[in-house]
Order: sequence, then structure tokens, then C-alpha cells
Amino acid sequence: CILASARLDVPTQMELLETVRSHDSDLPVVLLGEPPTEAIKHRFDADGAAEFVREEINTVSFDTLASRIREFVATYRNRRARFMERDIVARLESRIHETERRITALHGVAIRLNEAQTVEGVYRETTRAAEDILDLDVCFAFAAENDQFVPKARSTTSTDRELRPIPLDSGVMGKTYRTGTSERAVDMDVHDMAEPVFGEYKSGLSVPIGTFGVFQAVSKQPGAFDAIDLELTELLTAHAASVLQRLDFEDQLRIERDRFRALFENTADCIIEADFVDEEPIIQSVNPAFESVFGYEQSEVEGRSVDEVVVGEEEREEARTLTKHVRDGDIVQAEVRRQTTEGLKDFLLRSVPVEDDRLYGVYTDITEQKDNERTITQKTERLDKFASTISHDLRNPLNVADGRLELARDEGDNEHLQAVASAHSRIQALIDDLLILAREGQQAQSIESLSLASVVDRCWVDLGGDRAALAIGTDQRIYANESQ
Repeated sequence: CILASARLDVPTQMELLETVRSHDSDLPVVLLGEPPTEAIKHRFDADGAAEFVREEINTVSFDTLASRIREFVATYRNRRARFMERDIVARLESRIHETERRITALHGVAIRLNEAQTVEGVYRETTRAAEDILDLDVCFAFAAENDQFVPKARSTTSTDRELRPIPLDSGVMGKTYRTGTSERAVDMDVHDMAEPVFGEYKSGLSVPIGTFGVFQAVSKQPGAFDAIDLELTELLTAHAASVLQRLDFEDQLRIERDRFRALFENTADCIIEADFVDEEPIIQSVNPAFESVFGYEQSEVEGRSVDEVVVGEEEREEARTLTKHVRDGDIVQAEVRRQTTEGLKDFLLRSVPVEDDRLYGVYTDITEQKDNERTITQKTERLDKFASTISHDLRNPLNVADGRLELARDEGDNEHLQAVASAHSRIQALIDDLLILAREGQQAQSIESLSLASVVDRCWVDLGGDRAALAIGTDQRIYANESQ
């Protein structure tokens, strides 16, 4: 403490107190001796750290004087400690109330963010809330797009920081984005947040906005942001990231819906969209291909049962079975016949459940294919009947000829009778091949590698080539059916 004589004139006493206070607001000052004037007493009482000791310093012992001074200083220190305690508590309570107010306000911001319909709107609302509620006067929001950060919004406070796209791996912003961890720079002179250069800004925050971007706030004062500022900023960016995620999901969903709608409208397959109502599939919409192939306008079938519209009486039981499988969550694929305005047609049906009570029925018109199959079957049956008839009609005279040949060979065999026997065998083989071809089709004919010279030589013999000479000058091979 400082001891001074109360015998100093009033201006000197005032000047002494002001001089001490200009250097130390808590240092005790004690005036000894004369009773103070009202002006001095009022000023000392107001100061709280100054006191008069009204003792005749020439007659009082030093021990007593020292005791009085120690008593005053101790009283002052206790009083000062209580005052500081109350001040700290008051400031903490004020900060708690302010933090609660900001948190409550941020919940309101979350509601406004959820109302945003664009990404740009989310970033603008984020910086506006940071400025108005969190008192972050200079702040910016960047979106990660392709290989760089693109500035999306900034606070209204003017700043000399130029906002431009920067690489994703740039400085603390890149680190914040890669790690998903916030950074708080108390003093940028010793923090890597100063890269890239922030100019005259001395402290800052760098907070990830989910996987979508980075939020930054800066100040010209060192240590401008504490841990609570960082936590509140993280709460704000968490709200923003949640909304950005919703918008991204909605955008992807919109793209998928547009693609599906384009497919729905332009595919050649007939599609029915139906909802189950009381276990019955009720048509909600049909595509243009359905209207064209089945012959019904959407307005004619909307709200009606699928089975009522496209299933004939003979197919009702089958249709109910297929519907039950779809209702149970199964994907159904089957060839069916369905009723159109032009009569029954053949379809490949694929029924797909997409939600608890919704299904899509996709009908591919295979009527022409099935008609061709039926036509081919009928032709094959007729050809088989024809071949069987021909085979029967040929075998009878051939059997007679074989019998006559055997009788002739019993009387005496010669090369002419051998040629006849070979021809009969050839005819029998042709008849057998004709039956196989009629019943099994072209695929029944086996193909193999044959020597062209051997085939030609055998044909020459069958044709009676003894009246001329045959010269074969090739060793080429061919792929063919030997009997043909």
C-alpha cells in the first residue's frame, strides 16, 4: 500500500490518488493524521481502496499504526475478493444467459434453414445467423465443388479479404474439410490458419459444414473467439449441414424421379401404377404405351381394379394368385394373356412392389412372338404328318423292292444288284433323315469335318461312275452332314 500524510493540501491529496489509480486500480492508499475534508472523504469513500487513519502519528506507537494499516488493508482485500467473486459469478451468469439465448435463437435458425429451398439460401442464412446471433462480424461460407472451395456467402461487414475459389487442399480450410475437425486460432501469427494470408486478421474459426463445405470467421483482435464461440458455431453449421444433406437427397430423388418419369412415359412396355386398397390393386396411372396397346385412356381406368380392366374371366384365378405373390413382397414374372379393346393378347408380366401399398405392373406385348410360335408349331405338326405319310408311302414299295432284290440275289449276285442294294440303303437313310428333320428341325442335323475327296468319290460310285474316269486333285476338308 501507499502511505501519505493527511496534511497535504486538498489538490495534492486528489492528485496523489489519481496518479496512483492511473497506474494501479487496486493498490490501497492510506492518509495519516488530520481528519479529511468532506470533498476528500467523499472521493476516498467512492474509491474503496483508499482510507484515512485518524491518529496523531507523533504520539501513536508504530506497532499500533502498523496494526491499523494492516487491518485496513486486510479489510480491503477481503472486500475486494468478495467483490471479484460476485463480479465473476455475475459475468458467468451473464455468459450462461447469453449462451442460452443464442442456443434458443439457433433453434429458430434451424427452422428457417429447413425452409430454404436452395443451397445458396442455406449458406446465406448461415452467415446471417452467425453475424446476427453469434456476433461473428466477419465470416464466410465456402462450398466444396469439384476440386476447389467456391465462396457462397459472406457477412455484411465490409472486409478487405478477397473471396475467390481456392484449391481443396489449401491451408487450414483444406485441413478442416479433410479431417472434419474444427480449428480455433487464438493468434494467427503462430497458427497455420494464417495460410493463405488473412491480412490484418489476428484470430479466427474454421468449422466444417458436414461434407459440403467450410465456414470461417475472423477478427482483428487476438483471442476474439473462445471455446463457447466455437461450440455455438459448430451447432450452427451442424444445422446447415443437415439441411444441405436433405436438399442433396431431394435433388438426387428428383433426378431419379425425372428419369423414371421419362422411362414411364417413353418406354414401349405398358406400365400400370397401382395402390392396394382392401387388398385389391387399384389403378392410379398408366403410361402412353398402355393406352396404345390396351386401348384404354387413363381417365377410363383410373380408380378401377387392375383385374377388372385387363383380366378376362378365364384368367381371374391366375391373376389373383399373382397378385397375392406381389402383395407378399415377391417380384413376379410370368407369361399371361390379358384383355384389351382388341381382344386377348399375350404379355410378359413383371409385377414389382415398391412400397407397402404400391406396385408397378409392366406388360411387354409378346403377342406377335407367341403367334409366330403357334404358327411354327402348327407348321411343324403339319410337316411331321406329311413326312410320316411320305415315309409310310415310300417304305411300302421300298420293302417290296428289297424283297425282290433278295430273291434276285439268291439266284445269283452281281455288281448291278449290289448297286441296287446300295441305292435302297440310300433311300432308307433319306427317309429317316426326313422324319428327323420334320420332328426336330434343322438343329437335329449334325455337322462334322469331312474329306471333300472322299465325299466326291462316294457320290461318283453311287452315280455309276464305271463308264468314265474321275480325277480328284484336292485334300480340302468341308463341314457338312455326311448323309446329306
